[in-house]
Amino acid sequence: MSESGYPLRVLVVDDSLVGRETARLLLTCLGHQPDFAANGREALAAAARETYDLVLMDVQMPVMDGIAATRALRRRCVEGARPRIVGLSGDEGVGDRLAGEAAGMDGYISKPLSPVALRAVLSRCAHPQTTPSTR
Repeated sequence: MSESGYPLRVLVVDDSLVGRETARLLLTCLGHQPDFAANGREALAAAARETYDLVLMDVQMPVMDGIAATRALRRRCVEGARPRIVGLSGDEGVGDRLAGEAAGMDGYISKPLSPVALRAVLSRCAHPQTTPSTR
């Protein structure tokens, strides 16, 4: 059982095997069983098959980046069924964050993924009146 009392449906989208494994370990320790995609195109396919509470979306990926994937997910989803999308990026500048917000991301976490930042995002997703950004 997660800290929120129930496991969230989480999709982790990251082209890095290390990034996906880090997210898997952290999410599993916090009581969640995530699904994974290696690029935006795989994320769209996963979101067509499953409903997610949260998508952790790497911003910079080959095939389809996180910005394009976020835009596509936002066009597809009706307001009440929209997953929260939180961008992930190793870029310390504000460019990825601003591009993600413009595309419809709900928040942003710098990589490498930290347990504290992830726990804050999960907590906010479990309590929808708050936003998942860790600013």
